Amino acid sequence: MTDSRFEALESKVAFQEDMLAELNSVLIRQQDQIDYLNALLQSLIDRLKSEPHYRLDEDPRNEKPPHY
Repeated sequence: MTDSRFEALESKVAFQEDMLAELNSVLIRQQDQIDYLNALLQSLIDRLKSEPHYRLDEDPRNEKPPHY
């Protein structure tokens, strides 16, 4: 293998390693956001469950409007 081909392969490997590190950091940030949003959603669900006039198993689209 010639030196130039070897250097080209080294360059490609270095680029791929940098790209993998960048992708990994993006995935970590996305997972952190997903975890935050899941916790927020659970908090909202718990808050709704504590409301005296709200039931999660009822579909609000099936409720009659107040003027009926």
